[in-house]
Amino acid sequence: MSIPQRFLQRKFKLQSSDNHDDFFAAQGFSRCHRLFRSKLSDFRGGAIRIDPVSYGLAYLFKARIYGKDREIKFRPGQQVRGVGFNGRPVEISFTMEGDYLKEVHVPLGKTRRRPDCIYYDAVKDTLIVKAFHYCSDPQQPPIVWERIYSTKDPVQDQQPYRDQFDEML
Repeated sequence: MSIPQRFLQRKFKLQSSDNHDDFFAAQGFSRCHRLFRSKLSDFRGGAIRIDPVSYGLAYLFKARIYGKDREIKFRPGQQVRGVGFNGRPVEISFTMEGDYLKEVHVPLGKTRRRPDCIYYDAVKDTLIVKAFHYCSDPQQPPIVWERIYSTKDPVQDQQPYRDQFDEML
C-alpha cells in the first residue's frame, strides 16, 4: 500500500482550527491547559509534512501541532508506538481508506477508551484534517476537531526514490 503523491513532499501550514476546546476537554485537559496550548499554537504555528523514505516503502510524518513537534516513521498498515493527544502511550497506524489517509491511535494498557481516528484529505493546495474523539459511551456522537492547512508547494509528479532504485539495478 502506498500513499498518493498529493500528500507527499509538501509542507502544509495551519490556517484554521475549529472545535479545539471541546476536543481537548473530552481528552481530559483543564481549561487553563487548553488556553495555554492555543496560545502556544498562535506563537509557533502548525505544519504537517509527509516524506517517503526507504525507497518509498516507509514514510516520515512530521508535524507541529499546538506547540508540540512530533516525528513518526511508519509503513502503511503497520503499528508503531507513539504518544496520543492526551500524552499517554498509544499504538499508531496509518492506512489509506478510499481517498483519505487515516491515522488511528489505539490506547495501550487497560482502558475503556475507544481509539481516536484522524482523517487527512488533500484537495489541490489544501489539507483538511479531521480528528474524531469517541467517548467511552457508544451512544454519544464523536467530537470532531477540524483543522485546515494550505501549501504553495506543487504536487511532485516524479518520485525521486524510484530513480535511485532504477540506478541501483
